[in-house]
This record gives sequence, structure tokens and C-alpha cells, in this order.
Amino acid sequence: MAEQTDKEIRQAAFTREREGVLLVFYDTYNRDSLEWFKQLLQKQKPKRLLFVIHPLILPYNARST
Repeated sequence: MAEQTDKEIRQAAFTREREGVLLVFYDTYNRDSLEWFKQLLQKQKPKRLLFVIHPLILPYNARST
């Protein structure tokens, strides 16, 4: 996605915007993400909002051992 949009991805929570649609990738494992999202919506008023949440790909529970 970084190559397609020519924008570097530095953290799990980030956005991409195209033609009035704001695509939000939300990091559920970062406690600051909710505040980040709140500030984002105060600054941006998109026509449409797509909100993406995905669990970690890396194993992180008892079954991972």
C-alpha cells in the first residue's frame, strides 16, 4: 500500500484518502489509538469513512507456543 500511494507507513494506525473517502487503519493494541482517532475526526470531515480493524498477524496467545 505504501508503494501504491507513495506514502510511507510508520505505524499500525494510519489513514489514506481518495476522492472524499477516508480509509482509517486502526491499531486496537495501542492505547493511544482512540485519542488519535478522535483528533483525526476533529480535523477531517470526509464524505465517507471506512474503518479497518485487523488482529495482529503475529502469534500472541497461548496457542502460539
